[in-house]
Amino acid sequence: MANKKILKRIFLISTTSILIILTGIIIQESFKIVFQFKGNISKKHSAADYHFILTGTDYVDDIFSGAKGKADELNVILDKVPMDKAFEYAYFVDADGIIIFNDKDDFSIPSIVDSASSKIPVVLIGKIGIPDDPVSYISTGGIAIAEEFSAEITKHKEWNDILFISKKSNQNFSSSIFSMIHKICSHDRKLKMEILPDDRSLNFEDYIKSLIIEKTPDCIISFNPDTTLTVTRSIINLDMVGKIGIAGYNSNSLLDSYCDKKVISLLVSSDFHQAGIDAVQQLYFEKQKKFVNAYISTGLTVRKSR
Repeated sequence: MANKKILKRIFLISTTSILIILTGIIIQESFKIVFQFKGNISKKHSAADYHFILTGTDYVDDIFSGAKGKADELNVILDKVPMDKAFEYAYFVDADGIIIFNDKDDFSIPSIVDSASSKIPVVLIGKIGIPDDPVSYISTGGIAIAEEFSAEITKHKEWNDILFISKKSNQNFSSSIFSMIHKICSHDRKLKMEILPDDRSLNFEDYIKSLIIEKTPDCIISFNPDTTLTVTRSIINLDMVGKIGIAGYNSNSLLDSYCDKKVISLLVSSDFHQAGIDAVQQLYFEKQKKFVNAYISTGLTVRKSR
């Protein structure tokens, strides 16, 4: 009986000691976070002129590469934050400006404010959403995109029947570009437009394979990287590499590799690196009360199979 009491006392003492140690560690780490955060805020107001945030859907890394260099040059802190946390983070750190990339037709953003309920200036890159009076809107003009694709179509004499494929979520943008290309190229080419149905249960690779078999195009042009990848995989699985050209708008590292392997013929992309530079510059001008361009057209980069 005495042994049981001794063991129980040892257990209680051990458990209490562990709890005290854990509590001490938690308190210590909490203080570290608080002081680190205060240090960042202090750094913002003393060592740097402003604190900007970059967020968005795709291509944020490309935009950040340009934006970060410009931010360092202008003595600005730049944080890259996921979209679902960006607005709360901007409020929390009292950001001086926020850069948002969007490539969705139905995209909209709320009015973004700091802890004093003052509006945080916004620069929007990509497709226009519904921002509350943005500082600047940076995009690649539809005419420039259409002219680039049209020039490439003209160079490829073997592309007689061309199928344009787009997701329904990208329909407005794609249809606009297609219309412009159609006006330029329809005199000597057969151009068709196909909008993928908005059905999440559909196997799009099988759907695109059926389109290829039905339409028998010489080239497929896609306005979305995910769709371009699906088209590429479909053509590989159909053993039609080299028989059907593939051209896409906007890219990623995987699509670039397919282009290098001559599976994809052409990738036309917005110059997101330059867009990042322009975005930081415009926010900085706005904070300095200097002239700001409300609309900026960024250029294009073209990658061709080697």
